[in-house]
Amino acid sequence: MEASVSIGISPEFAGLNGIKTAYEQAKAAVEQYFFAGKERIFAFAEPERADYAAILFPKEDERRLKFEIERMDEDGMRHIVSRVLDRMEEARQPIETNIRVCLELLHCFQAGFKMFGEDAFQQLEKEMPMYKRVIRFEELAEARLWFEQFIAAYSSRARDIWGKTHREEIQKLILYIKSNYAIDLSLKQAAEMVNVSEGYLSHLFKKELHKSFTEYVNQIRVDKAAELLHETNWPHYKIAEQVGYENINYFGRVFKKLKGMSPKQYRAQFPKASDSSVPLE
Repeated sequence: MEASVSIGISPEFAGLNGIKTAYEQAKAAVEQYFFAGKERIFAFAEPERADYAAILFPKEDERRLKFEIERMDEDGMRHIVSRVLDRMEEARQPIETNIRVCLELLHCFQAGFKMFGEDAFQQLEKEMPMYKRVIRFEELAEARLWFEQFIAAYSSRARDIWGKTHREEIQKLILYIKSNYAIDLSLKQAAEMVNVSEGYLSHLFKKELHKSFTEYVNQIRVDKAAELLHETNWPHYKIAEQVGYENINYFGRVFKKLKGMSPKQYRAQFPKASDSSVPLE
């Protein structure tokens, strides 16, 4: 039976009272194998005090990852995840912090699954639930490889389901709208994009999405606005502009119609946000 040995070394200590602290320090030191690999010797260094989970996976990256998932951009997903894992490697925080961040990454993908149906991705969990696989990561390199393979499998499965659910014309427009929801797009312009008549495109939206073209665009915009109301402290006019509404009063009416409450009432449900990052482009 093969075994690997990694060693953690604590600072010097004196007396029996220092044994417990020294053990915890040596344990923290040896966990550096997560970044550097096993079969090495690691010396303890006092960690900086900060909420590193929030630093490693900030709200802006979370919003961007959700954005890339929604428009099924495999390269975009891979880029954000890689950026987060790169921060882990640089920060070298305790393993539990890094596992927590990996679970938050996974949660973003699982939230994205819902648009395909609750059971759409069961085959990705044939061997074991995905969260159990994540909490068993032993090295950062293992996390990188798993997310790389997971994103490829997720994207392939999403495209397969997407192709069976919607006609090609609707697929193209949905992805375009999700990527460009802040841009004015009329039914006429949309019909020209996919080379069909306005009447036929209107029929397809009603048939496949159970709502009109305009209702669908408003739903996407309002959902984006709700995210920003929850996660940022941006003023309402800025959020309205960000999601494509020049008239803040019209934005308020549409939001209330779809969410059952005003933007102000919606934001009041959540703790005050401190985020001040720039909008998604």
